[in-house]
Amino acid sequence: MSLREQIEQRRMAQSANGSIASAKPGKSEKQPSTPPVRFLRIMKMNKRCWELPWGSFHGVGFTPGAESADDDSKYERLHLVFSRHEVAVRGYNLVGVVIAIESNTFRKLCETTEKYTDATTPVILAVEINVKTQ
Repeated sequence: MSLREQIEQRRMAQSANGSIASAKPGKSEKQPSTPPVRFLRIMKMNKRCWELPWGSFHGVGFTPGAESADDDSKYERLHLVFSRHEVAVRGYNLVGVVIAIESNTFRKLCETTEKYTDATTPVILAVEINVKTQ
């Protein structure tokens, strides 16, 4: 299944569960005003923390996991590119992260352990941050 199909499938599931409000034709709903997300907070298991501004965000790449003999390839991967940083993420169920980035609601990436996982929430197992040199 392609990334676009996974994203669309997740959106339809959220809509069916009532988590996404849709306006009725002819009626305008007032959306609660929430301040825009200005920074992405990244927190590692060793308590290190970064805040990267969304204003310097250039894009995201997604690589789905594949079951094979190589244990490392079963994880999904994200590659986030900022003007001065590159962030590599390894985990499971990362399509939800792509959806949140796309909808401008993504606030933080926190490393966690596999024992606190469920089948639908994104699980961040490892985050690597590289500072670009110019």
